[in-house]
Amino acid sequence: MSFDDFWTIYEEAFPPDERRDIEAQLKIMEREEYYLKTFYGENGLVGFITYWDLGKILFIEHLAIEKSQRGGGYGGKMMKELMESFKEYYFLLEVEPPTDEISKKRIKFYEKLGFQLNAFDYLQPSYGNGKDPVEMKLMSYPKLIGLGEEKEVVEKIYLGVYQIS
Repeated sequence: MSFDDFWTIYEEAFPPDERRDIEAQLKIMEREEYYLKTFYGENGLVGFITYWDLGKILFIEHLAIEKSQRGGGYGGKMMKELMESFKEYYFLLEVEPPTDEISKKRIKFYEKLGFQLNAFDYLQPSYGNGKDPVEMKLMSYPKLIGLGEEKEVVEKIYLGVYQIS
């Protein structure tokens, strides 16, 4: 895989406040609990999933499809393959709150895969200097985060993914 191909899709797919800069991304890729899974089609890189193995919790950080390949079912196929590979894991991911058509469509995409939208508020920490935290929601699979478990789950994400306590 060419890092440049990955980076092109990553930068195009996510706004600056929802992604790392290139130096931080290269550094994070050295962490043993961080994974980048790429998917290829006939014409090269179709998309990728980045995720963290947090010990029986799989935190999906980014899922992106190359712009010209969107709508072709690749995202669902990629997610199903990942979910099949980690059947015994509890899955978590961040989504924007359902405030517009794009965010509602994204939530529906994950709901079709069995994910559920948790009701509590969640703040994605800043990805670095000059980047703002982002209001998000957490989706989980195969079940909602249990009542009273929210704080523990958020702390696990903050510490494992964002290195803040």
